[in-house]
Parts: sequence; structure tokens; C-alpha cells
Amino acid sequence: MKINNNINALNSLNRLNQNHRSVSKAMDALSSGLRINQAADDAAGLAISEKMRAQIRGLSQADRNILDGISLIQTTEGALNEIHAMLQRVRELAVQASNDTLTEFDRGIIQEEIKQIKDEINRTALETEFNIINTLAPPQAVDQTGNHGTLPSADIVFFIDDSGTMQDEIDEVRAGISEFVDSLAIYGDVKVATVSTVHPNRVLSLTSDVDEINTHITNVHQAQAGLSSPYDHMISYSPSGSLGGELQYRENSNKIYVLLTDTLDESSSSTPAAVKDRLESEGILLYVFGMNFNTVSDSNFFSQQAAYEDIAAEIFIPENKSDI
Repeated sequence: MKINNNINALNSLNRLNQNHRSVSKAMDALSSGLRINQAADDAAGLAISEKMRAQIRGLSQADRNILDGISLIQTTEGALNEIHAMLQRVRELAVQASNDTLTEFDRGIIQEEIKQIKDEINRTALETEFNIINTLAPPQAVDQTGNHGTLPSADIVFFIDDSGTMQDEIDEVRAGISEFVDSLAIYGDVKVATVSTVHPNRVLSLTSDVDEINTHITNVHQAQAGLSSPYDHMISYSPSGSLGGELQYRENSNKIYVLLTDTLDESSSSTPAAVKDRLESEGILLYVFGMNFNTVSDSNFFSQQAAYEDIAAEIFIPENKSDI
């Protein structure tokens, strides 16, 4: 006789396995500290607890995000405090410069310190970073597709009427040119050129060197009697003009002309219509600064706006020299 089954042993094994599963379940609960460790424990309860767990983790991450934001603000605040201290020093120097016991040389030294402070303010604004984010720099441009990118470069040509009556106005332009270029440089790659509309060989090719621009205007664009012909010069010095190569335009830059004048277009052979066609065909914007100041009252009596209305993107007539 052969015995194939031991009913008592199988029953004991079944009981042992049940006890083992119960012990394992209890150990899972004790180890994790959770009542529900798997769907078999409580399917509905597990779904609810997982949803709550996801919310809790999201709130925890949001809390960390807030802390990161606070750190960014603290970094920016530190830079702003530095800038504020520098601005206070500039104000102090401005008050000091008003002292009539100082000579022009002394005021020049004060101006040099102010320029250094201005450069440091710009550097602080451009280089303050948190996680490679420039917190004080201007935002980047966004194109039509929504992509971020650097602002396009700009080639700006000043056509300067440096005839005999323009010296005071040229001096005002020179005094403001550094701040003009520095301010624009924050927003992109800016280069400036100058062309005399009166005298030959008074040309500065496009450059971003502020000191070079300043020196050129000071030493070269000295007012001297002559006839202004801005229309001829704009056509000649356009990118495809006969003399445009001298300015060394960049291929993909925005091209802007700025005409500084106190006169009507007295001697040009080019017509306004021809100038307009040339500017439009090459995507050039023209801005006109009309300056004809009375040396006694410092008032502007420029009256030739109509001469440029058909070709200028905008015409500016400063009320006084400081507005230049």
C-alpha cells in the first residue's frame, strides 16, 4: 500500500502559510508606519492616500521654490544696495562740483569719478546673477515664434551739420554721446559712425569704442563755414552707396540715421523723394534733431521741420541745449 497524501501535514502547512502572510503584513505595517501598504489592504483608501501624498509632495516642492525665490530676491537686493550707495556718492559729487572754489580741472576730476561709478553701476547690473539668471539686466527679446534671443545689433550713423553756426550744438552732442552709447549698449550690440554733411574726410567708421567716438567728435567735427548737403551724404553713405563701404556696416544689423542740423537742405542735388526711396529700400530709419539755438536765451528757433517731414521717422526739436 502507498500513501500519496498526508491530510494532517497539508492542513498544518496551510495554517503555517497563513500565519506567515499575517506576520509579513504586520511587519510591513510596523516597518513603514502606514496602515495601507498595498491595494489589497484597502483599495479605496490607497487611491485617496496616494492623491494626498502627491499633493503633499507638490506643496513641499512649492515651499522649496519659495525659498529659492527668496534667495534670488536677497541676491538682487544686495546688488541694489550697492547701486544705491554708488548713486548716493554721485549725488555727493554733484553737490561738491557746485562749489565755486573749484576750477574746471577739479570738476573734470570729479566727472572722471562719476564716469567710473556709472561704469561700475552698469557692470553690477549686467553681472548680478542667481543660477545664471541676470536679475538686473534688461530682458531678452522674444521673436514672433516665442523664442528668446539676444537683441539685434544696431548701426547708428550721425550725420552732423558742422557748419559755422553749430559749435555749441556739437559740444552738447559730444557731452551726451557717452551716456547715449552706454545706455543703448545694455540692450544690444550698438556701433556708432559719424559723417559730416558739410566737409569732406570727416568720417568715423562704425565703432563701439565710446572714447574713440568722443575724441573724433571733439577733434574732427569742429564747426566751420560751409554748405550743408545732408541728402547727398545720406545717399552716398547708405550701405549700397558710393561711399557706404567706408562705414563698414554689418550685414544683419538694424540701420539708423540721425541727422543733427540747424539748416534747411540748402545745396543737395538729391531730392527728398530720392532720399526716401533709398532709405526705405535699405530698411533705414531716419531721425532728425533740429537745433538752432539762440546764444542769449538758449531757446531753439529751428523752423525747418517741413523740409524733413516726408523722410524722417521722427523729428525732434529740443527746447534747450540740455535736452540734446
